[in-house]
Amino acid sequence: MIVENKKVHIFWRKIESSYAIANRKVLVEAPRKLGSSISSVQKMLANSDEQKKYMPDIVSIAPSSNDWNKIIKAYWDSISEDIPEIGKPLEVGFIYDINSIEFADSIKVYNNSVDAKKKLSSDKDIKDYFDNKLNSVEKEFMKQVKEANLISDVRKSDEKLAEAYRIKYDSIVTIESERHKFCKPINIADYMLYRYCLVYRDVANDKDLAEKSPKIRFYLQDESSINRYKKLAQDNERNSMNLFLDLIKNKNDVEDVLYAMGLGNEIPEDDTDRFSYLNNKRTTDTAKFISIASNKNRALLGKIEKLIHKNILRRLEGSSVIVDGTDPGKIIGRNMDDAVTFFKNDENKAIISEYESRYKNLPN
Repeated sequence: MIVENKKVHIFWRKIESSYAIANRKVLVEAPRKLGSSISSVQKMLANSDEQKKYMPDIVSIAPSSNDWNKIIKAYWDSISEDIPEIGKPLEVGFIYDINSIEFADSIKVYNNSVDAKKKLSSDKDIKDYFDNKLNSVEKEFMKQVKEANLISDVRKSDEKLAEAYRIKYDSIVTIESERHKFCKPINIADYMLYRYCLVYRDVANDKDLAEKSPKIRFYLQDESSINRYKKLAQDNERNSMNLFLDLIKNKNDVEDVLYAMGLGNEIPEDDTDRFSYLNNKRTTDTAKFISIASNKNRALLGKIEKLIHKNILRRLEGSSVIVDGTDPGKIIGRNMDDAVTFFKNDENKAIISEYESRYKNLPN
């Protein structure tokens, strides 16, 4: 038998209103509740085998009871769990036991469907079966994240990143949905609450997703992720500071990065104020700052955004398409990456020179 503990925490998403900030010392928010939603309940009930395997320990009724379906639906329809401000830890680890009678039939069915190398014949085999699947999902996810981070166009990069997260957590839900066939949670109540959180819209499955929707009130984070975020925060602070110190050696570099970050309407006139403003953005939007400041094309990104800011070029509303400011029939690029390629193409030197000349001749 292998007992593998794993902790996942449910944390509050910090929702900072100006009223709350002003009254922080006197306002204490009551514990937030995890509640029910039609779509999440439907997703939980869809896996009836999982419900029959785990839920009897929670509702104290056997699946053979005539009241089983009624009680299970009533439970999920009425779920209400207080989450304190400090968060709630959940034990979501598993017990792997190849000799358990409870899982003998499922293991037999599986073993009859695979070749000898894939058969489950030990506790470790069962554990590895799920670990390998989850590791494969994480590996593919990290690959997609790296590809997203290489995209210069912020909108396009964000879209690819969002899709990577969606695929990752859809895959995790699918994997977790299969566990009931082969192993048992250490703490069934905690695990089933975790399973519910994975499909509940008010809970982001990752800290990085907590700001993606105003409906999100919580996010999940496991202990390894917490430690990873701490290290990442330290690394990001060091990297961003080094980039900032390099940028302020040249005021033009500072201007380019501010424009490339999409801040053209907010750039201060005074150089010292610009440095302070960039430093503020470095700390409040660190990931974006690092992405732009470390981009080998940052000067070109800044130039294109300046031209867009002055209407010499135009980004079509509601899209990433960049066109000539006076002739929308002239497409510079479907996105920023395409626009960078356009500006690097020697065949476009004449039109680019014209754009630059028009920019220089604009009144201050």
